[in-house]
Amino acid sequence: NPISNSHVILFPVPFDDETDLVENPGSQKLVDEQELQDSRLMVNGPPVTSVTLPDILSSIPAGTIILKMDIQGYECKALLTPGVFSSAHFIPYIFMEWSEIAGPLRSSLCPDLDALIDLLKNNGYSARDVLTLGTLPDRCLQNPVTDVMWVHESAIHIWKEETVVACRFVSNMIHIPA
Repeated sequence: NPISNSHVILFPVPFDDETDLVENPGSQKLVDEQELQDSRLMVNGPPVTSVTLPDILSSIPAGTIILKMDIQGYECKALLTPGVFSSAHFIPYIFMEWSEIAGPLRSSLCPDLDALIDLLKNNGYSARDVLTLGTLPDRCLQNPVTDVMWVHESAIHIWKEETVVACRFVSNMIHIPA
């Protein structure tokens, strides 16, 4: 992914063997040199250098930023990069697909999920279910629940009343009561 926790050279390769790049040009993934050598994938264009979330934030003149992150599980690496929460920006809401972060690829994409949750909480954020806006219990965050909105304690409340919701897991939509 071009957004990471460090600056590395990445190479565009096919996402899989079945997807047609002409029909779906977004069906590429970026891999580092080691993965490229190990997999023997075919490169589909020039290499790019990854950026960090602080790099992106430093280029935005607005003082308040709402983040909508969809970087296929790399949200963990991006947010754990030093400098994200010490920038001059106020980030009231952070939206992300939690199913990628806490899902089956967790050990490779977000091996330190607890550190991410602690970082967000220590910076004044609480987790809410995107659909219901209810507070997500901590036990939900260890599992691949649906989309999560992290809300800063100073953010404007966009919900009418406080509720705690059940965990809505992506896999078969299993519900665990609140």
